[in-house]
Amino acid sequence: MKLLTKLLATTLFSSLMLTTALAQTAGSDSLGDSLYSFMGNGGYDALDYTIDLRFSPDKTTLVGTTTMEATATQDLSSFNLDFGSMTVSNVVVNGAAARFAQADPEMTISPSTTLKKGEKFKVSIVYSGKPGTKLGAAANFGQWLLSPAGLTVLAEPSLMFTWSPVNEHPSDKATFSLKLTSDKKDTAVANGEFISRTENTDGTASSSYRIATPTSTYFVVMVVGNWKLEEEPKAGNVRIRHYFAPGTSDVMRKAIAETGNIITFYSKLLTPYPFTEAGAVTSDNDLGFALETQSLISMPTSFGQGEDLIFTTEVVAHEYAHQWFGALVTFKNHEDMFMHEGFAEYLGTVYTASRFANQVGKTYLDDNFENFYPTAVNGRFVSVRTRAELVAGLRSNRFGSKKLNATEISQALDSMFNGTLPVTAREKIVAKVPSSGLSFVQLADEINALEFTRVIISSKTQLQLIALSGARVPSRPENWDVVTPPGKVKAGDDPFNAGVYQRGAMTLHALRAKIGEDAFWKLLRDFLEKNKFSNVSNKDWLDFVEANVGKEARTLQERWLFDNVAPDFPELGLKAADFKLGADFK
Repeated sequence: MKLLTKLLATTLFSSLMLTTALAQTAGSDSLGDSLYSFMGNGGYDALDYTIDLRFSPDKTTLVGTTTMEATATQDLSSFNLDFGSMTVSNVVVNGAAARFAQADPEMTISPSTTLKKGEKFKVSIVYSGKPGTKLGAAANFGQWLLSPAGLTVLAEPSLMFTWSPVNEHPSDKATFSLKLTSDKKDTAVANGEFISRTENTDGTASSSYRIATPTSTYFVVMVVGNWKLEEEPKAGNVRIRHYFAPGTSDVMRKAIAETGNIITFYSKLLTPYPFTEAGAVTSDNDLGFALETQSLISMPTSFGQGEDLIFTTEVVAHEYAHQWFGALVTFKNHEDMFMHEGFAEYLGTVYTASRFANQVGKTYLDDNFENFYPTAVNGRFVSVRTRAELVAGLRSNRFGSKKLNATEISQALDSMFNGTLPVTAREKIVAKVPSSGLSFVQLADEINALEFTRVIISSKTQLQLIALSGARVPSRPENWDVVTPPGKVKAGDDPFNAGVYQRGAMTLHALRAKIGEDAFWKLLRDFLEKNKFSNVSNKDWLDFVEANVGKEARTLQERWLFDNVAPDFPELGLKAADFKLGADFK
């Protein structure tokens, strides 16, 4: 019995040691992104992807082979790739068949022999089916869009894992080769350099592209269908190619025609354009956003349907600015989104101010930031209205003719003025409400008699007033009006909210105002040069500012990035205390 017990204990101990050893050599299934915990995998560094895709005629399904070359950063008995719900038929690691298991959005691969730390390895996966994922958190990620023109595939912040196994996190950049096979009548486009197009005997054609610089997965774009190639003269040595979907408006074409000017402008202001090609692809859908896909920016045709050439050009300039702050220098973690969107928003505005100076005026930059400042102070979208503007709004058709009782009028006044309306004034108005009620037009007359110059009212309050009037209010996502400090985005926040963009741009404008033109632009150039084709964090930016400009400049950036209430902006005459919700009653 003692011997049996000892033997059993030894066996259990040995098993435990084996399990522990295996656990220690398994790559992690996450890179610990603070906003998107499922993204990325640990244990290796992806170096290159070769992706071969064959699309079905209706482009709803595909057959694919993806080969990833990588370096193990630890001993690996197994490792993960991000992958969705497509069916895998074969996996080979270094030429030998490997075991694998799928649990959308993860795929775990166990090579026949443990990969050693520092070892370069190659894994090839064959798969087929309809791109997709059952992961709820990814429901709004990227786009696999079918439209009259054909298929558009975008991937921010994460979509490639639904159609190709990848290490899908911006911190693991790699090079890419893409081969797209579809009907020979299709134009099949990806970013990077065009390599070749071959017509096959089965009525298909294969188009190949190469992205030869380290690139994050979300910068990859594909379109397959009815697109027309148009080229512009080179900007220096940079080839410019555009792919237009049917229905691309003249406004959009004119904005995209700025490409050469934009590339030249940023190349002089920052560092030389980092890629060999530039251009835009339009898509006939109503995405509501453009995307900075590397060297071939993506623009929905809906952005050019209006007559606002300046706005559309600013969007184009914003996406090209990402070729420096985004593609060349990429953030480490989604909480560092300021490193992409704050810089691109600022640079897009800078280009617009320069290019359209005669139309927008010399104070375009300052005017933009002065208009947004009240929102940055309050952390929610707000409007600044004079008394006349508020009265005119209440008299407009959107509030209708419904009459409110005394309680509802009191509620409307409290919301509108955020409690700043003197009690006696509120009670006087409420006392006038007849039993039949008071309409918003009649309430406007009462408000017109009050003594105040302006009111700062939140956008959410304005919707509440519309709802109180009985009018239909469109549904909005929760916290749609929240504007976070650009460096303070956390899990549950929208990393693409206006605080990251506009307040992020103000963060840079404040630094420029503080240290001067020459020092500011030199700082950006030096930062790009130091960090090209690598990943950076908000902290890296702050450390760089301090090392090159000083502690005071770092503190200024920290306040703009992290303080809940936007700092004062003395150079523009802006004080946070002047922009509290409510009215300035005498």
